[in-house]
Amino acid sequence: LPTEAQWEYSARGGTTTPWWTGADPDDLRSGGNYGTKPHFVSQIGCYKANPFGLHDTMGNVWEWCRDPYAQLRKGKLTVVDSQLGLAQCAVNRGGGFLGQIGSVTSAVRCAVEPWFAAVDLGVRPMRPVNR
Repeated sequence: LPTEAQWEYSARGGTTTPWWTGADPDDLRSGGNYGTKPHFVSQIGCYKANPFGLHDTMGNVWEWCRDPYAQLRKGKLTVVDSQLGLAQCAVNRGGGFLGQIGSVTSAVRCAVEPWFAAVDLGVRPMRPVNR
């Protein structure tokens, strides 16, 4: 699984906007599966690829990352302590087909327990790219 940083870098495709398609939410319709009715997971590659050539980085399914959930504290990310009940949680990124536009931005993250399963939760295995 990718780290959160690897996932976000790849999903953004070199952009700095909320979606790799730009800052206008309407532009994401051609680049991601979200808020669909009836609810369904799309076949891989049904939507435009981002500038890195990756498909379905926004919407379709939330994707597991290998990092434990962390939160911003005093200017740096720290693993959440058990008092908050999230110490064992992992991170999911990307949003799923059940979500609306606000849950499918490049920056949205979700904490879930490692045993959690859902119809809009999946994986994106990664491998190093040698240039």
